[in-house]
Amino acid sequence: NGYVKVEDWRVKENSTVTYSVGGLILSNSGAVTANYWLSEIYDNEIAEAHRNADIHIIKAQTALGKTEQYAEIVKNWIGKKFIIAVPTIKLQREVAERIEAKGVECEITEGMYTKIAQLGLPDLEEKLNKDFSKGFTKRGKKTILEYKKEHMDELSPRQLEIFNEILKKRKIGYSGARCIVTTHALFLMKELYKMQDYEIIIDEDLLMTLFHFTSSLPLSDIEKLLELPFIDADNREQLERILELDNEETIQVNFTSLSESVLEKLYEQRNEFTGPVPKLFDSTHVIMCKNKKEIVFIKKYDFGDCSKMTILSATADRALYEDYFSGKTINFREVYKAEYKGKVLQYTAHTLSRAFSIK
Repeated sequence: NGYVKVEDWRVKENSTVTYSVGGLILSNSGAVTANYWLSEIYDNEIAEAHRNADIHIIKAQTALGKTEQYAEIVKNWIGKKFIIAVPTIKLQREVAERIEAKGVECEITEGMYTKIAQLGLPDLEEKLNKDFSKGFTKRGKKTILEYKKEHMDELSPRQLEIFNEILKKRKIGYSGARCIVTTHALFLMKELYKMQDYEIIIDEDLLMTLFHFTSSLPLSDIEKLLELPFIDADNREQLERILELDNEETIQVNFTSLSESVLEKLYEQRNEFTGPVPKLFDSTHVIMCKNKKEIVFIKKYDFGDCSKMTILSATADRALYEDYFSGKTINFREVYKAEYKGKVLQYTAHTLSRAFSIK
């Protein structure tokens, strides 16, 4: 039925075979052959990984056509929806254009900062940069709304239109497009991996983006937090545990999310702190660095409810993925290395964070 109803992307996989009775026979024989190899030739572990793996990782070097291959799959797998996450905003637009050129409508997710840059308001950008560097990302829309109200008479119709777009509550996937193209950062922050109706394709090494989310705080900021009367008992206990750590000791923390009122009180005292204090309350793991008189912390994302993912990368490390995604079944495949003819020039990719853009 998958072939007859054109629900299987393999119907259009071979450009030399048309949709026909002959094509149906070839499709069926291919399926029978694949099942035979999985059940009779490969051992059970490999067969189960192919059929039931939560995460498929394909390690293949640069310039082998990975992007073109998944763009073709998106095009030909009719009736299926996709989320594609790439490392940079530039690549996000390039991939969306390539897929749209194949006739598939794409929704391009845009972070708040991308739209702010369109306003041409350097004073607002500077204010947001300072807030974001101090960890007050969640307060971004409130800062924007305050700015809009204060400068209403000075804004052009186009600027007002952009402000309204930024402040509008709109869920990712609102457009109904069959393909959503996003960045690694937004994919993680918006927890798009929990969208069960989508096949997920990750272009490049997702762990590299996760590791870039590491932050630090001086111990003096922890001590100041303990002096604040509005920090609740549970969070106070976690902060005290952190200060008791030995050098290079790591612990898992369990902070309670900050309420909007507590976040506002922290914001009023933001100049008293050096680092991104609100981010600490979203973290899951803390490392003590007593020689530097600071802590390093990171949030480990919970992929327990994630949809199946396919990750294509030239740098994926099997051991790291198995450790980070412990509890998930991972199918790791490494493509044979090709010999390049001529030179391949590759530039270091960044996540295009606000801090990196400023530099």
